[in-house]
Amino acid sequence: MSNFNNPVPYPNALTIDVSVTKLNKKITMVHICSEPQKVKFNPSLGEKNHFILINTCSGMIFNNERERTIISQSDSIIIPAWHSFTEESLIMRDTISFIIEIDLVGASPHQIEDISWKPVSQLNYGHEINKLISNFYFNNVSGLKSKSIDALTQMISLEIESKNHKSQITNHRVHLMSNIISHQLTNCHFNVRELALQIGVSERMIQYEFCKIGTTFKNYLSKKRAFLLAEKIKNQPNKNITPLIFDCGFDSLSTANRQFKKFFIVHQNNIQSTSTYKLNGL
Repeated sequence: MSNFNNPVPYPNALTIDVSVTKLNKKITMVHICSEPQKVKFNPSLGEKNHFILINTCSGMIFNNERERTIISQSDSIIIPAWHSFTEESLIMRDTISFIIEIDLVGASPHQIEDISWKPVSQLNYGHEINKLISNFYFNNVSGLKSKSIDALTQMISLEIESKNHKSQITNHRVHLMSNIISHQLTNCHFNVRELALQIGVSERMIQYEFCKIGTTFKNYLSKKRAFLLAEKIKNQPNKNITPLIFDCGFDSLSTANRQFKKFFIVHQNNIQSTSTYKLNGL
C-alpha cells in the first residue's frame, strides 16, 4: 500500500515539480507545480496523528469513499491523513500543502474530522487561513518569520475552539482579534499594524471591525490593560505600582494614569493612592 510520501499516480500522469520544506519538527510544507493530473493517496498504517491542509491556486476536485468536494481557486481543504482520497486538477496545478501533527493545534482526531472535507472558506476563520497561506507562494520560505507559521496554527486552533462552543460566535474575527490582543497586553510595542499582520488583513479592516462593535483598536487595548492593572493592584495591594504598570504594557506612568481614569473612578486623582476602584460609567 502506498503512503503520503509515495502517492500512486493514475495512468499517464505527468512529471511534477515538487518542493518539500521542513518548517519545524511538526509541520512539513509541500509545493507542487504540474500539468493536470489525478493522484490517489492511501494512508500508511492508519495512524491518526497528522492532517493535511491543501491550498490550490487553480481549483481542484477531492474524492473519498463517501463524498466529493470541489475546491475553487485560492481556497483550501483540510483532510485527515488517515483518510484515503483522490485529488484531481483539471488545469495547470499550483498547490501548497502543509502536513501538520494534530497535537500542534491541540486537537483530537474527531475534531480534525469535524472541520475536514469542506472548503476552508466556509469555516469561521477560513478567510484568515487562506490569506496566511497565500503569503507562502510569494515569499522565500527561509525568510518567513516563525510567527507566520505560528499564526497559521493559531487560526486552526481557534477554528477548533469555536466548534466546541455551544453558542455560535457571531463575529469570529473580533473574537480572533481579542484573543491575540489578550496575549500581547504586556507588549508595550504592540500596535494595530502588528495585529493586522498577524491576522493577514489590512489595518483599515481592523479598525472597521472594531467600529462595528462601537470602539477603536486603541480604546479596546487601553481598556484591556486598565482592567489587567486593576486586577494586579487588587491582588497585590502592598506592591509598588510602578512595575505593575509596566507589566501591563503601559509605556509610562502618565499614560497609565490617563488611560486608567477613562474606565475607573480614581480617588485623589492618582491610581497609586488606593487599590479600590469603581467603574467609570461602564
